[in-house]
Amino acid sequence: MKKLLRIIITVFAVLGMTAYVSCAQKSEGIDLMQLNKAVANAEPGATLVVKKGEWSDVALKLKAKGTAEAPITIKAHTPGAVIISGESTLKIGGEHLIIEGFYFKDGFLGKTPVITFKEGGQVAKHCRLTNCAIENYNPEDRFVKTDWIQLYGQNNQIDHCSFNSKYSAGLMLAVKLSNEESRNTNHKIEYNHFANRPRLGSNGGETVRIGTSTYSLDPAKVNFTNNYFEHCSGEVEILSVKATDNVISGNVFYECEGVLALRHGNNNIVSDNAFIGNNKPNTGGIRVINAGHTIKNNHFQELTGFRFWSALAVMNGVPNSAINRYHQVKNVTIEDNTFINCDNIGFGVGTDGERTALPENVSFSNNVIYNNKPQEIHFLDDMSGITFADNKVNENILVEKSGFDLKTLKINNENGLKVIRNGASSANFIAKTECGATWFAVADQSSTSKATHQVNNTDDLMAAVARANCGDVIVFTNAQTYAITSPLLISKKLTLRKARDLTQAPLLQYKENITQPLVIIAEGGDLTIDGIHFAGLTEGGIPPCAIRTQTTPFLSQFNLRVNDAHFYDFNAGGRTVFSATPTAIADTVMFTNCRFSNVSGIAINLKAEKDDVGRYNAENVIVKNCLFYDVMGAAIDLYRGGNDESTSGPKLIIDQCTFYNVENRELGSSINLTGVQEARISNSIFSESGKSGRVIRMESPRWAKVSIDYCDFYNVGRIETFYDNRLGQHIWKDNPEFKAPSAHDFSLANSSTLQNKSCKGEALGYLE
Repeated sequence: MKKLLRIIITVFAVLGMTAYVSCAQKSEGIDLMQLNKAVANAEPGATLVVKKGEWSDVALKLKAKGTAEAPITIKAHTPGAVIISGESTLKIGGEHLIIEGFYFKDGFLGKTPVITFKEGGQVAKHCRLTNCAIENYNPEDRFVKTDWIQLYGQNNQIDHCSFNSKYSAGLMLAVKLSNEESRNTNHKIEYNHFANRPRLGSNGGETVRIGTSTYSLDPAKVNFTNNYFEHCSGEVEILSVKATDNVISGNVFYECEGVLALRHGNNNIVSDNAFIGNNKPNTGGIRVINAGHTIKNNHFQELTGFRFWSALAVMNGVPNSAINRYHQVKNVTIEDNTFINCDNIGFGVGTDGERTALPENVSFSNNVIYNNKPQEIHFLDDMSGITFADNKVNENILVEKSGFDLKTLKINNENGLKVIRNGASSANFIAKTECGATWFAVADQSSTSKATHQVNNTDDLMAAVARANCGDVIVFTNAQTYAITSPLLISKKLTLRKARDLTQAPLLQYKENITQPLVIIAEGGDLTIDGIHFAGLTEGGIPPCAIRTQTTPFLSQFNLRVNDAHFYDFNAGGRTVFSATPTAIADTVMFTNCRFSNVSGIAINLKAEKDDVGRYNAENVIVKNCLFYDVMGAAIDLYRGGNDESTSGPKLIIDQCTFYNVENRELGSSINLTGVQEARISNSIFSESGKSGRVIRMESPRWAKVSIDYCDFYNVGRIETFYDNRLGQHIWKDNPEFKAPSAHDFSLANSSTLQNKSCKGEALGYLE
């Protein structure tokens, strides 16, 4: 009798829920604020529909139990029209729940994930997140570490979801293995679109991570298949695998700076993936660490990265490695892969005084390597533990080791190699259109206003900067002094330039003593300056600098490009021309055809990050055809501290510049570079500079690409580098024809007068 009563109660409960859902659908669903209670009361087979609307600061806790035959479905009435923002979160607990069609947009978080597959102590099992999107959920400070999704439990599925525009530290998706119920997961992660993960400028910028080093030798058994990564470039590891027994197959990595890293864990299968770089900087393929992996049938195309960013990097390990360092590569099969026009393939990558454990029992066979220009395959240590067999190469592959057979290889003919364009192959790899939420589209960020504002006086200038839209151009039409009373705040893409018909440059200066910079680049700023001069000295004092970034934390990258400007008379108490603040990160800082004179501090100051954890202020620094004259501090100080290896920058180019009377204080350095990973100093003159210390100081890691070529050195201090043998082969000094510029006759450097003119060759090493 009791059993019959329970059946009757269950039937009425299901009928009641069905009637409730039917009514909800007629009224376009329930309010999101009612969802927690509705889910808690839902029976297996129920469908809860949420009406259209926007909600902020919602704590969703979806905890219930469906069954395999009758899951509980929670869905948006119109996919993408249930918009959730603010400090909202979603926690999923229980079994057999389906969450569908929700849009998390423009939210703000501390350290709490947006979506967690765990509620309280109960992990999710057999739950599915589908046709959802998370976009621009970021804290104000990009170093605040926040994951968008933390996936716990077992047998869960995330599919056809879109993840776009993550700027802060932390992951778009983290698979967690930190409890017994979250091992041997059998999770399915498929047909998702991961997009627009810009450089973080620090470790912690992965897009997806499976596991952690602590649990990396435990089986995860994640099936990560048919996902699409686009412009995911947070750091060297795009997809970081730190677990055992996973399948990574059928994914596309499109114009992503970084690699799929087999960072920790064993016995992973990596097959049928496409890595398409289109010759973009730092694009890479697969980095191999640990044991038992199979890497097969992958397509690598037009990848430019080197070392850890290579198309293929088989690493050296650390003997008796700790769990979080580099285990030896053992028992790995790499076969039937295709490499087309990739710059670097390396074996023994990372070899140094610590990483001395050579690859062991590795097979590299039946691979095809084609390049339309000369390409060297790098064997960086003893390769006796690797068997090379039946690999096909064309005539441009520079390799003398057996196991590489010269063949006639052709591109895009009927029987030739296939080059993939537009992101995917119609036959072999997943297309972007097959991935992500069906209703979601990444917004076009390229459209800007490009209106022109002509300014004739200071009031016009201040008003134009305030009202301008992104992409606008502000034209100074009067060759006079624009005496401002407060900083120009740049929080959008703007150009400040002089009118083309002006024969003299407009001057930007404070009207009176102001303790702020003349220009402040704020979050969202992108500034181009052309033909404007900057003076520091006023009747009341001198501002701290001409241009500075905001003092509050940065989230996204800025750009600064300055051409044909003269910065002068910033000559009191450590004044600078350009100064970056902590957390500021530029994609590009560029000065061309500029003059810096009578400056008391560092002219270009990019050393604000002092935590020694691999952070820095600019990815690319370019200084061309510039004159630094009477600068008490360094002309350029660029800093990246610590020994972290997860980032590609900073990179520096100095070309066709003149340095006269720059940083002659005791133990000073005219150019001071720390941790710079690529630096090229060329075609430049150094005179009367660094005399009590170093004309150039460069403390960069062993693998850095650095050169000092075709330069004149006259009465200067020494060049000091940590690895002297990394310098270029052409260092010059003592040019008897060199004439220093006078204070009233600025003469910009010019390559036609600099390259090798009346120079004497100098051996490598210090210049005294």
